[in-house]
Amino acid sequence: MSDPIVFENSTPEDVLSLILSDDAKKKGYVAGRRPNSERKDRIIFSQIEISKDGGIFCHSDQLKYPVRGYPFREGHERVDLIKKFMAGVLNGLLRAIRKHPIPTALFVLFAPKKEILQSYIDASWKQLQPYEFLSGLYCRPVREVWRVMREMSPGKIDKEKHHYLKALRRIIAMILEFDDAYCYRFQHVMGYFNKEKFERSPVGELILLTHIGEQNENNDKMKRGWQALRLLLRIARFYPSLKKDIVAFFKNLTLEEIKLSVEDRYFAEMKKDYKWQ
Repeated sequence: MSDPIVFENSTPEDVLSLILSDDAKKKGYVAGRRPNSERKDRIIFSQIEISKDGGIFCHSDQLKYPVRGYPFREGHERVDLIKKFMAGVLNGLLRAIRKHPIPTALFVLFAPKKEILQSYIDASWKQLQPYEFLSGLYCRPVREVWRVMREMSPGKIDKEKHHYLKALRRIIAMILEFDDAYCYRFQHVMGYFNKEKFERSPVGELILLTHIGEQNENNDKMKRGWQALRLLLRIARFYPSLKKDIVAFFKNLTLEEIKLSVEDRYFAEMKKDYKWQ
């Protein structure tokens, strides 16, 4: 794309026809309602730009900087559904291990984890596929997450594993793209990421980041999310393959592509349920 494409007075159908992936179009998605951003109680966008360098930017005279992404309501609602289910499972596991540590530990050790995870990925991707963007149009930090996860996929793996790795990458990208509260938090804690300490103790450094995230929360529900993520990291220590993948992901991230930009911080600081210092 040599020049940016700019929409003025556009309908959701105009924009979505260019930004949705081929898989989404095959599912026959039709925008039935206006985007969140165009509701009467929200900011009105005067222009929507598809950048030649990647990403989508929604311009408004009411804002100092353009909003990244295209927050159309149906995509956001579907991502929210998947996100809440995932958070519920992790929070349930956290409560269970506190109340019944031995039975829960036995479940974690001996449950058919591969089958459970594959079922979750299949169900989640079925829900999200009709709303997927072209990968080059995700925002800057999400494009970096996409790059690293794509490069992590080994060349010689069976078709089944390739299918699930690809679907997982697409699910994570969509959650971060459509839920800026999650994405901004991820970007914020990565600003504290220390590669030298990570080299010495990978899981320890990541657990430290979850403590930083939790300490900055003003929302009890989100605090429990950080606690659940910390539990997941501790469990990963007992699964060499999972731990290897987590370490490889963070090791290969380009931090400058992830950290909050000036524009990101402008919008992040509008969210008062987190301390962005």
